[in-house]
Amino acid sequence: MKNKVELQVHSNHSDGSYSVAALFKMAKKQGVAIFSITDHDSVVGIPKAFEAAKLFKISYIAGVELTVVYQKSELHLLGYGIDHHNAGLRKLTEFSRKSRAEQIAKMTIKLQKLGYQVSFAQVKSRAHGLIARPHLADEIIANPKNRAYFKKRHGKLPNRSLFIQTYIIPGKPAFVEKKYVPIKQGIDVIHKAGGFAFLSHPLGRRFSEGIGLTSYRNWRRVLFNLKRMGLDGIEVYAPDHFVSDQKTLFRFAKRNHLLMSGGSDFHNLRIPGIPLGYVSKKRKIPYSVGKNLLHQVNPKFTFRAK
Repeated sequence: MKNKVELQVHSNHSDGSYSVAALFKMAKKQGVAIFSITDHDSVVGIPKAFEAAKLFKISYIAGVELTVVYQKSELHLLGYGIDHHNAGLRKLTEFSRKSRAEQIAKMTIKLQKLGYQVSFAQVKSRAHGLIARPHLADEIIANPKNRAYFKKRHGKLPNRSLFIQTYIIPGKPAFVEKKYVPIKQGIDVIHKAGGFAFLSHPLGRRFSEGIGLTSYRNWRRVLFNLKRMGLDGIEVYAPDHFVSDQKTLFRFAKRNHLLMSGGSDFHNLRIPGIPLGYVSKKRKIPYSVGKNLLHQVNPKFTFRAK
């Protein structure tokens, strides 16, 4: 039965492993009825997504996930129902693309100095569009000499997640800060592109620690402030959230008239390693979340399957 909704997925236009067409094929096979691909700081895949939505007869909402900053902390901002032709949105994603490339180039140099064999050209060749930290980690660990060197230093063989957590997140030896867009600007750009702005994994604890609100003493106060800036909703259903977080965010959204979204944050079959439409093997994203969002966004920036 087609009763699944999936509102956060990443293609190989950002740091996912699959093409847009392959993701839609997967969504069709897994019974997803309402779908959004939210590539990091990229809208390049949206035209392909509209074509695939028509081919596979899946309702689709044009989406993006912007990297922004709030009080020096990185946060992720989901934009739904956006016009990918919008000049402001294009300008912002181009700024982020260049910022990410500069960051990865500098981190590559740091890793070279730490003893790893890698070049920026090799990392760049892995990316189909935007260059991100997973591309750097994958290029490093593809080299057997690097894997052996990591094991010698840390006592175990690396995978993508372990390498990123060990070297290229804030506070680690090869991390380099990138230039960010303020969250207010990100919200405004999404609105001017005709969309709705949602905070991604606001209480991320399991996989996205450091890019959520858990470091703030009072995350509710932060959300109130973001709502004043124009935030439309929050991602209640996310694999980063424990059941208690999900319940708390649901109540908060209801009481404060915020829209809700939900997504598996699918990158590939290992990350997060759960089916589309779920945030854990047992917790399914409510169909009502996708149905409500599809009703709210501008029909021009969606495809509605019959």
